[in-house]
Amino acid sequence: MNVEFASALVTVIPIILFVASVEINNVTRSRQARLLRQLEFHLEDAEAEILAGRPVSDGKPRKSRTETIAYVFWGVLMATHVVAEMILILWLASAKRPEVPFLAEVVLNTALFGFISVFTGGLLSHDLTRREYLDHLEEIKRRRTRTFVETATAQITSGDAPGRSG
Repeated sequence: MNVEFASALVTVIPIILFVASVEINNVTRSRQARLLRQLEFHLEDAEAEILAGRPVSDGKPRKSRTETIAYVFWGVLMATHVVAEMILILWLASAKRPEVPFLAEVVLNTALFGFISVFTGGLLSHDLTRREYLDHLEEIKRRRTRTFVETATAQITSGDAPGRSG
């Protein structure tokens, strides 16, 4: 390892950590928004079930596999980069700076892992956004179908022809 290499990476690693933090923040906000929508839909469904006299499920939201992978990835990324940053700072601060090729290789591999992780995080974030949109459309379709069936059932029960009001 030499001074130029260490100086460059001691600057690049915090940038990787910042971008990774932004990515995980996006995943977290996306998850929170999805959970809120799921809870709203569950409350509407629970209300309908209660009014119909049927039992209500607990409706606990679950983490998706993609989200779990994103959180694990982020944790590993943070830990490895903080260690690499400490190694670089200690090496630059020492009076004697021995040539340590192994250390340079470890720090370089850590930075490469960070770049790959940030790129992967962007893909995961995009996947979560797309899946969230599709889930939302599916929920709207389900609710509309349920409303149509309930309206048609009420009209048939009251003697009106389905599809006609009043």
